[in-house]
Amino acid sequence: FQDPSLLSNGLGLFENGRKMRQLLREAVAQKGPTFWLGRELDLIQEGLEGGALVALPYRIAHKPVGAFALLAPLRIDYKELLSVILPFIERVGEVL
Repeated sequence: FQDPSLLSNGLGLFENGRKMRQLLREAVAQKGPTFWLGRELDLIQEGLEGGALVALPYRIAHKPVGAFALLAPLRIDYKELLSVILPFIERVGEVL
């Protein structure tokens, strides 16, 4: 993050248990990654217009049981991010 306020505001979102549970529930309901980008993310947590939140559900025995969320700058290479994170998510499901 080049903008420290973006990181600070993003951490504020992660500290808000109610908002994070809501976002992660939405992600678990999806079959793949869920994205909140720019203004959409700023509506959830003020000060995050330049950021992105990516949530990815993980499954145990093909049943969605949770999700991981990543905060990133809006202009991140999403293809590269997913190429690293998706195998990790699959592995978590296998191990659990």
